[in-house]
Amino acid sequence: MNKIIPVLVAVIICFSVGVMASYFQVDAIQTWYPFLNKPLLTPPNFIFPIVWSILYFCMGISIGLIWNTKHRKRKILRWLFSFQLLLNFTWSIYFFYFQNSFLGFIDILLL
Repeated sequence: MNKIIPVLVAVIICFSVGVMASYFQVDAIQTWYPFLNKPLLTPPNFIFPIVWSILYFCMGISIGLIWNTKHRKRKILRWLFSFQLLLNFTWSIYFFYFQNSFLGFIDILLL
């Protein structure tokens, strides 16, 4: 049971970051994003929340497993994970809230 709690906490943290990021997307998804010139293979909008939910769930499990390990690089792995989670969050702000695809692109490159 003690090993499950860090995984559950990590999953909740990841989903919380996703929910917070979604607040920066709401207006732009309705008013700006539909009018962007997108490739023909762009998935329909209803796919994105499903895929991101799966991704955040898997991310939470992965950092939860790292949290449970005794590996000597555990601290750096947690730092790298936190940094990428922050970049995931800021991408939503740059791309959707500021409607700045260049900053979004730089953020993706950092990811």
